[in-house]
Amino acid sequence: MKSLHPQKTFKTYHMLHLPENLKVALHNSLEKRHFILINHTTTTSLYLAIAISMLEKVY
Repeated sequence: MKSLHPQKTFKTYHMLHLPENLKVALHNSLEKRHFILINHTTTTSLYLAIAISMLEKVY
């Protein structure tokens, strides 16, 4: 398990073709919770981060 600095993680998301508002939502979510991604290069952890940001909007 490796905790990543939100800025570094945000830059990683920037390399992917995601809508700008989703990148911002992911960044804010990570910064707020200091979210731990097991491996930020895997698709699974990206989906996990997206799911969490979606849930935050709902609740």
